[in-house]
Amino acid sequence: MAAVACGFFDGAGSFDTLTLPIKDFDGTTVRTFVAKLDEWSICWVKSRRGLDPVPVVGRFVDGAGT
Repeated sequence: MAAVACGFFDGAGSFDTLTLPIKDFDGTTVRTFVAKLDEWSICWVKSRRGLDPVPVVGRFVDGAGT
């Protein structure tokens, strides 16, 4: 297994990749935070199915993601 994570936009975004050679699977997530909207989102891309078309979206309330 190999995993790599990297941030961008001065901490407002990140992406990571995961490779599982035994399962013949690769995946990537892209996370973003829009401070003006106080909203975060996560998108998944999977080697077998491609991009999941609907991101998960939420907010932070009292320091916890919802």
